[in-house]
Amino acid sequence: MASADRFSAIYGAINWDVTAPLQCNGCKHTGRSPSAGCYPSSLEHYEAILGPFPEPRTDTRLLILLLDPRPVEKNFTVAAPTTPPQLLRPHEHRYFCLTQHAWKTLGLDSVTRSSTPVWPTELTAHHYLKRYMAGRGKWSYDGFLAYFLYLFRPSAALITDLAKCHFGDAQNRTVYEQCAERHLEAEARLLQPNLILSFTSLLQDGKLISRYVPTLHRVPFLTLYHPAAWKGRDQRDKRFQDQVQNSAAALQSLGHDTNAVCERWRQHVKNAAALR
Repeated sequence: MASADRFSAIYGAINWDVTAPLQCNGCKHTGRSPSAGCYPSSLEHYEAILGPFPEPRTDTRLLILLLDPRPVEKNFTVAAPTTPPQLLRPHEHRYFCLTQHAWKTLGLDSVTRSSTPVWPTELTAHHYLKRYMAGRGKWSYDGFLAYFLYLFRPSAALITDLAKCHFGDAQNRTVYEQCAERHLEAEARLLQPNLILSFTSLLQDGKLISRYVPTLHRVPFLTLYHPAAWKGRDQRDKRFQDQVQNSAAALQSLGHDTNAVCERWRQHVKNAAALR
């Protein structure tokens, strides 16, 4: 991992620890404190745990964007974002990162026969993808996020939520807009992405980007189904391939062979479907 975390300024500006005094007062209109918060993870955080990212890489600077934290997080003990990932204790977890705790909880230790987290390979990639294709189950994110990093082979990447806080039934459009303006724009300036992998349909609203996140204006993006969406494997499979083909020119300019990407995807989906 790099000696300096270039995203560290974000951590002190968001309410990732909802038991602590509020750092961000952007959503005062909700009249309450958040019930859950989160923070981003980068490719460097993954490499600190899984080791160097496999070659070859593309010219992609990938932003993976989800919607918001779960209303209440009870699945793990969240570690402070400044904790070096390799120093996480066995019960601790870092958001959006395939930590030791997530590795064991997902059962990836048994199927890969590795006691410590490792990057997917062509022989194991379908195990990382399995939970996403099923669209159900706890800990569904960390494995498939590693999968998409492996598939797109970026030179840099950041995984984050559009909204960093969840306010229960007060979670509304204004929360997403204010968080996009205050925090997502700052993350985008630091990463300067040239491709977005979006798991939220809110990004399809051009006004959200043009008004609140100008750094992302005109950045090509693929919109996939959110992991919690009630969509079957076939729909998820087709959506991915359609999105890749629709963005073929942009992907090819970054070094992707879109036919090869889709072929690998189809094989991984087929192998994931054969798993129990």
